[in-house]
Amino acid sequence: MDPALALADFVFARQEQAAAEEEAMRSPPPFNASPASSHSGAASRLTAQSGTGKTSRISLSVYQVIDTNVHEVQTLILSPTRELAAQTERVMQAVGSFMSVYVHACVGGKSIGEDIRKLESGVHVMSGTLVRVCDMIKRRTLRTRAIKLLVLDEADEMLSRGFKDQIYDVYRYLPPELQVPL
Repeated sequence: MDPALALADFVFARQEQAAAEEEAMRSPPPFNASPASSHSGAASRLTAQSGTGKTSRISLSVYQVIDTNVHEVQTLILSPTRELAAQTERVMQAVGSFMSVYVHACVGGKSIGEDIRKLESGVHVMSGTLVRVCDMIKRRTLRTRAIKLLVLDEADEMLSRGFKDQIYDVYRYLPPELQVPL
């Protein structure tokens, strides 16, 4: 294959992707909302098909609760995989950088020392996997007192993979006035 054509195909694919992402931001995805079982009434469940811009939409909601003067984790987003947590970090950083909101992905396979340094420097939003987040809480490097929002991204997948106990382990360290959209 001609390298120039391959490059043109790549550039065209990138332009299509950018256009699709821009369209997703203009056209809200069809969310289905329902109350989730909760003794406090602070939980809700949002569902939509893959690729509809859920992360971007949730990011905008997350930024509404962040106080940039408080340099602690205020939103915790739990994901079933490292890749999803990293993708969430990238999407949130794209908007957050304009708002002085600092985001960090806390996942296995990365340096614990880097996670600790990021937390100490002041992260507003942490996207992470259950095992690493539990570890950071138990090490007392992730302080939970300022967390206002817990997002369980793909909660159904985490539950089907048997992470119920780890979700509970994280939840029991969080403030009682917490909001939990699933």
